[in-house]
Amino acid sequence: MVGLDFETTGVDPFTDRPVQIGLVYSPGRGVYETVMDKIVDPEMDIGEEAASIHGISNAIAKERGESLQGQITMLLTHLNGYRDLGVPLVIYNAPFDWTMLKAQASEWGLESFLYEMPILDPLVWSRAVHRYKKGGHGMGEILEMYGMENPPGTHDAAADARMAIQLARAIPVKHEQLSRQSIPGLQPIQQFLFADKAIDFQAYLREERDPQAFIDRGWPEKDGPE
Repeated sequence: MVGLDFETTGVDPFTDRPVQIGLVYSPGRGVYETVMDKIVDPEMDIGEEAASIHGISNAIAKERGESLQGQITMLLTHLNGYRDLGVPLVIYNAPFDWTMLKAQASEWGLESFLYEMPILDPLVWSRAVHRYKKGGHGMGEILEMYGMENPPGTHDAAADARMAIQLARAIPVKHEQLSRQSIPGLQPIQQFLFADKAIDFQAYLREERDPQAFIDRGWPEKDGPE
């Protein structure tokens, strides 16, 4: 498995940009190789709320950040290599990071270097198998549910990519409905589970809070606004 995570300038995967890229390869349980752990200059303002989460300010990005276009190119090169080897990509909340990667590839004229590959999304699984869990499904909290350590400190892209892999291995062990599926077979299942959850949540919001509420149903890439 190979795990991917972005820390970003904000919460919109279509218009915000990465400020840190984490890519971690794990050929087997307990073995992790950090392939990329790069701070990049997003060439746009980093929102205060985002900076408070991951700790990367505008000053840090300018001083230490590498070329965003160059690092996106490098990331696509790595992903294509893993794809050719049949290695699945693990992303916790794929519609955010995969959508952002596609937007970045398009922005920098790199669409021809981005190929579809099998994606495993432990967030979709957690929401399905713990459907009635109170509270959210943050990675740290779900790690603790499965008896693993939740590292302290601010968000870090490489650390989050590694934790996503840990959950991708841990959750199916306790849930046969996942473990008995092939990786190709999981792709439409994850699409269905994500859309089903989005439909339910949108219906709740429209009934209880906002008649115009919209929850995107696209997985692994967001469909975009209605």
